Amino acid sequence: MNRLRSAVAERVHQLLRYLLERSVDAWVGRQAWIRMIQLGSNDGVMDDPVHRIVRKPNVYSVLVEPVPHVFDRLSRTYQSCARVTCLQSAVVPDEETKSIEFFFLRPKDGLFYDDAYSGWSSTSRDHLEKFRQYVRNFDDLLCSELVPCVSVNRLFEMTGWQSVDFLQIDVEGLDVSIVGSLDFKTWTPRIIRFEHMHSDKAPLFALLLRLRTLGYHTFSSGFDTTCVQAAELMSFRWLLWIEKVHPAWLSPPR
Repeated sequence: MNRLRSAVAERVHQLLRYLLERSVDAWVGRQAWIRMIQLGSNDGVMDDPVHRIVRKPNVYSVLVEPVPHVFDRLSRTYQSCARVTCLQSAVVPDEETKSIEFFFLRPKDGLFYDDAYSGWSSTSRDHLEKFRQYVRNFDDLLCSELVPCVSVNRLFEMTGWQSVDFLQIDVEGLDVSIVGSLDFKTWTPRIIRFEHMHSDKAPLFALLLRLRTLGYHTFSSGFDTTCVQAAELMSFRWLLWIEKVHPAWLSPPR
């Protein structure tokens, strides 16, 4: 019975993730043009939830990736796309830090390296230790470098845009802190999507409550939370219906 319940729950969350992806796509398609910032862009292809969005002709993007060899791949992915700006930097919650030690797994001659390893990088070595069991030669591949960093508010200013429509974040545990540090009096992205799976529950739920007071509706499923301003909910009406039927399906696990 437990295995059946797990299988049904997995199918439900697969459906919800699919609906969220389709809803975001539908919203992008309704806009004349979109200004998007992605933090933690990886190479722009592998497990990238916005790759197809970046390619759309009505989307202008700033893509941020701190790991040097991964940033090189990201730059090659979009080298022919004039609407895309790639920035090699880490993004941090505070305004004072200008550089930070960044831990990641780097390919080395003679050692097995899976492309999936490029998605595991962090300002915390302890965070990378969570992936040790999945990585051959973990200690040999692990390295760190001092990388430039910028606050999310400064990054928004650097774009020269008057507003940002879509903020996509996957930064291995700093997501909640970065969203929480955004100056919502100046910047109110119409959609914010961030990974919540590595976040502690108390600050995550505090952030979701704050976002709701700021006029966002939040949908959580699987690893991610999508936050939508009320004016944009037309594209998310199916999820609103599901939320009324079973609210827990669209909330992060407690």
